[in-house]
Order: sequence, then C-alpha cells, then structure tokens
Amino acid sequence: MEKFCGWYHSHPFDLIDRDHCFFSSVDLSTQLAWQRLEDPHGNPFVGIVLDPLRSLAKNEPILKAFRAYPPEYEREDGICPDGTKIMKEVRICNARIRADR
Repeated sequence: MEKFCGWYHSHPFDLIDRDHCFFSSVDLSTQLAWQRLEDPHGNPFVGIVLDPLRSLAKNEPILKAFRAYPPEYEREDGICPDGTKIMKEVRICNARIRADR
C-alpha cells in the first residue's frame, strides 16, 4: 500500500577499494528540489546512486538510496523525523543527507 517516487543515476568511476555511491552537491540540490515538491503530496521521494563497474565486478548491484534533510531542518541528535535512528550522516554544501545501506 506504500508508494514512493524517485530518480537514479550512476557514478561509473574506476574500481578501487570503496564504492562510488554518494550524492554530489548537484545530486543533493536535485534531490532537495524534487523531495520538497513530492513529499507534501504523499509521494516520498528517494534518490538512488548505482556504481555500475563495481556491480559488474561483484556480479551484484552496488547501490545506495538517499533522502535529504533541508538545510533549515533541526533534528534531535541521531534521530530521523520518523523516529528511527540515523545509520550514517554526511554533510555536503551545508546540508545533511542520510545514507542507508
């Protein structure tokens, strides 16, 4: 019964020890713009980043899904708006994003 909207793209860089599933500052701006438009209408908006080279090398999809906290959002330490605990937090351009694996 739940639904969500979103977008995806890839970061096809070289094969190194870590994956390339992250939001750039442009990705964060895109996510925030769409999230602010869709969330109020009951369409939770998610951004997905895929690492295609590592996915091929490991023979399994390597991806991460992101939601963004607007820069003006004030939260309780370590707690998401829905009350769940933050798994990992990254700061980009004075905004916060949450990455769940």
